[in-house]
Amino acid sequence: MISGLTTKKIDSIEFGLLSPEDIRKMSIAQIVVADTYDEDTACIVGVQRIRELGTQMTLRT
Repeated sequence: MISGLTTKKIDSIEFGLLSPEDIRKMSIAQIVVADTYDEDTACIVGVQRIRELGTQMTLRT
């Protein structure tokens, strides 16, 4: 343990599961294609990259 570190005890943790319907209600986009790049690492035409899912646009030179 690191000296000078403040620790706290957690009394309990609760976990739950979401139904598929609840997950759909919370979704921001419908993913219909799993791939965004082809085998040559070129962008697949028509595939959207969504910032909220952690994807970024990259410039190729």
